[in-house]
Amino acid sequence: MLDELAIHIAHLISHARNHNFKRIECTAEGEQAWVETILNKGTGGGLGDESCTPGYYNNEGQVAATFAQAVPYGEGPVAFFELLQRWRAAGDFDGVEFS
Repeated sequence: MLDELAIHIAHLISHARNHNFKRIECTAEGEQAWVETILNKGTGGGLGDESCTPGYYNNEGQVAATFAQAVPYGEGPVAFFELLQRWRAAGDFDGVEFS
């Protein structure tokens, strides 16, 4: 996972450097699309849900609605890596803004 994410981030940084950009930000639309992807394909049950002992990961037992977003990509790591590869291959940086 770390290797795949490093490749992905290096791709973004390389594009930014090659075009003299100083910032890389996701767009509001890109963020929302990813949240919807995770909610639709997520594994269900985020880290530190209400069944856990109150602590840091579940806000001392006060589970927030956004905890449902704190889950792995539901189709597994290979499908996630393929998703990243397809995104990079498209070359349009959908959901990302450089400046």
